[in-house]
Amino acid sequence: MTLICTKPASGRVVKIHRSNRPKPKNFPAPKRFLSTYLHWFILLTLLTALPVFGSEPPHPAPVRTVTVVADDNSPPYLFRDANGRLQGILADEWRLWEEKTGVKVYLWGMAWDKALKAMGRGDAEVIDTIFKTPGREQNLAFTEPYATLDVAVFFHKSISGIVDVESLQGFTVGVKSEDACIEFLTKNGINTLQEYPSYETLMQAAAGQKIKVFCMDVPAAHYYLYRLKLEKEYRQTAPLYQGQFHRAVPNGRTDLLKLVETGFSKISAAEYEAIRNRWIGSPIPIHLHNLIYLFYAMGLIVALGGGLLMWNRSLRRNVAIKTARLRRTISALQKSEVKYRELLENANSIILRLDTFGRVTFFNEFAQKFFGFDEKEILGRDLFGTILPETGDGPDPGRAMVEAIVSHPDRYANHVMKNIRHDGQKVWIAWTDKLVYGSDGQLKEILCIGNDITERRLSEQEATDWKQRFEIIAAAAGQVVYDLNIADRLVTWSGSTEKVLGYPLSEITGDLELWESLIEPCDLEETLRRLESSLKEGTPFLAEYGFRHKDGRYVRMMDKGYVMLDPAGKPERMIGIMQDVTDLRRMEREREQLEERLRRAEKMEAMGTLAGGVAHDLNNVLGVLVGYSELLAEKIPEGNPLRRYVLNILNSGEKGAAIIQDLLTMARRGVAVSEVVNLNAVITDYLRTLEFERLAAHHRNVDFETRLADDLLSIKGSPVHLGKTVMNLVSNGAEAITGQGKVTILTENCYLDRHLRGYDDVQAGDYAVLTVSDTGQGISEADRERIFEPFYTKKAMGRSGTGLGLTVVWGTVKDHRGYIDVQSDGHKGSTFILYFPVTREKPAGEPKPLPEKDYLGRGEKILVVDDVEEQRELAVNMLEGLGYRVAAVSGGEEALARLKTEPAALLVLDMIMDPGIDGLETYRRALEIHPGQKAVLVSGFSETERVRMAQELGAGAYVRKPYVQRKIGQAVRQELDR
Repeated sequence: MTLICTKPASGRVVKIHRSNRPKPKNFPAPKRFLSTYLHWFILLTLLTALPVFGSEPPHPAPVRTVTVVADDNSPPYLFRDANGRLQGILADEWRLWEEKTGVKVYLWGMAWDKALKAMGRGDAEVIDTIFKTPGREQNLAFTEPYATLDVAVFFHKSISGIVDVESLQGFTVGVKSEDACIEFLTKNGINTLQEYPSYETLMQAAAGQKIKVFCMDVPAAHYYLYRLKLEKEYRQTAPLYQGQFHRAVPNGRTDLLKLVETGFSKISAAEYEAIRNRWIGSPIPIHLHNLIYLFYAMGLIVALGGGLLMWNRSLRRNVAIKTARLRRTISALQKSEVKYRELLENANSIILRLDTFGRVTFFNEFAQKFFGFDEKEILGRDLFGTILPETGDGPDPGRAMVEAIVSHPDRYANHVMKNIRHDGQKVWIAWTDKLVYGSDGQLKEILCIGNDITERRLSEQEATDWKQRFEIIAAAAGQVVYDLNIADRLVTWSGSTEKVLGYPLSEITGDLELWESLIEPCDLEETLRRLESSLKEGTPFLAEYGFRHKDGRYVRMMDKGYVMLDPAGKPERMIGIMQDVTDLRRMEREREQLEERLRRAEKMEAMGTLAGGVAHDLNNVLGVLVGYSELLAEKIPEGNPLRRYVLNILNSGEKGAAIIQDLLTMARRGVAVSEVVNLNAVITDYLRTLEFERLAAHHRNVDFETRLADDLLSIKGSPVHLGKTVMNLVSNGAEAITGQGKVTILTENCYLDRHLRGYDDVQAGDYAVLTVSDTGQGISEADRERIFEPFYTKKAMGRSGTGLGLTVVWGTVKDHRGYIDVQSDGHKGSTFILYFPVTREKPAGEPKPLPEKDYLGRGEKILVVDDVEEQRELAVNMLEGLGYRVAAVSGGEEALARLKTEPAALLVLDMIMDPGIDGLETYRRALEIHPGQKAVLVSGFSETERVRMAQELGAGAYVRKPYVQRKIGQAVRQELDR
């Protein structure tokens, strides 16, 4: 049987084969009898249980394989040897579990945070080496604990005063990512945590003194401290708490949980003990045959006893000699005590002794000078009221302090306390307290040694204050601060990261590769090139790149990094500031587009002025030529060769006059836009002309398709110029197609509740839209900027028009106070979209509308909710004209307030309102006020998911703006009658 383990870093599968077990030695007769008895007992038990097993109901399909993930950095439970193979207590136990159950086990060792993510993704069925926490119990079902581990804080020997979790305030504490220790520390107010992906990387950082305080499981810590030869460099506190290793499966998998627990219950106590002895060790046994040596030793002792009696007399003689020597030693000790006292008096540390009542019995000279007290002022007094402030805690605070030290010697072995000098100045002292016991085992005194750390404490506090100020300034400026450790390529981020980029510190703190993976791919190569150059040469780093936000979008970040050098002049770390410049770059692009539109408009205006002047003068000249050509043609008889010459002059003159008319159109002179026009009629009229028949005949490979809106609103304009615009656009589309293709003419109503950025900046309002698209070769970006200039064309001049076709389109649209947009990717055709402001006037001679009786109102109360005043007034006028009682409000909040006092039979509800709540939220809250509230939804945009959500709640038809009386009337009537 084989236990398979995978190593996630390389994807390599490591197979651990069961080693051949040595044959057991022959037991002595009693043991063989006991073994035989146990075999018979087990056999009888199984035979007795067979009927019970046979009576059980059928089980689900048996589990054939189990994938287990665990932390491969938890010695001695699970870790990797020098060759990367998994080993430890759990590897052996899971191997035995496999043998006992017959279920194949795939043991997957990895960093702990990755193990949790693999379990969360469903890549594994069981997770091992896990502590039970309330957060994890929401998703996992746990086995009973199988190991209890102490969790403690370890700190460098150069640090004093760390005794418990409270004394960690102000220190940066190293922890393993996703470790249960993080939850314990944060619940106790310790938030200055530095996370590492594994215990090994954490201990490597401790070895390099990049972190001097860390929290982790005691067995793992001892393993790495001795392995890295750091056992003399670090100290540990008493256990903060005890954690228990469990195994866990996803909630709901009771069958799997039972299988796991049953399998491990089949492993005998002797087998468990053998595994743990292998990895932890066992006490040295005393075998029975060693008792022989014990008997020999006892005999030797008896023999020696007789000799000792003989020596007793000689020892008495020596007592007198020893006594004399002892007196000389005592005298020497007394002299030594004097020297010891001189040493204490002259030491450069605060040294004092307290009796069991907390009174000062010794106060060395350095302490007197430091605190400003002489011996007379302090000896025999409590510390409270002298070097500690007065306190009202109990009648005898000094005695209480001694009891606290005796009760918690570990806590007070090294601690930091704020003290006070005689002049009132406050100082920070790092104290080491030692309990001194007499020969009778009773507490004799407390020795206290202190060192002034005020300057260090103030420096640390100042550094913390500056860091907090800098964090606040950076966050206020929308900046992210990071610290890159060049040696281990670890990046630490500031707290403003979540506000600017959306990432909590726990998610983004990590190695440089994590930072690189968030850079937009198109910017990655150049950014890394600049970074490597900066780190190598120690020069400032400057780059702008896209960075993936937590919500998935890319934001533009300006990154400025400054390299810090070590004493040897080599780059050690880089401190950087990242600023979000997305809005700045967007505004720059918008400014450039506005400037380009302004230049384009000015250029077209200048060209129009020039064209108008030229056309005026040429018109006078050509008028004479055309007039006299007609007179000559009338006077020259048929058959005269001169007549043909005169007719050619006349035709050329008429063509020149047509060009002049185009120039006048471009100059935007004399175009009357007072007539009410329907674009559908203009298009239909053009499609019946001889010009279109000739165009279609010339381009037989082109299909012409029309999709005209039945309810298209009218515009005010010039039918002649609009017809010429349609002709130019259709002709332009057909000529752009070289092979088989299609030109599509489309009309529709459109309402924009905000301006639309395109070739033109289209303002909000109601429009009749004409769209002409083709499947031709498209328009390049360079040509797109110039296509409306006169005589700018890619076609052969004189063979495909005058070069003024699109110029006429531009002038006509502007004369009609409209807007134009051009869309093309340069390869797959082009689309021209013309926006003409609508009019509610009726065209002359328009047939009478169909009878309104089917959608007339009956006096029902309608509430119109729209954020645009003009749209509200239009809807009110239309609905009142149909016989409804109508009220209007400008937003969702106002509508809800009104519904509470004035119910409405139906809401005409705009889906997009700014500011305030939108149509969906308004309707959801309206249903809370009046369940079953009826509504008709309106918007200028296509139907959206939020429209469908509102309809699922009970809303009725969706009507697209602009408002048309027949459409809105039919929708309201239909909903009221539903």
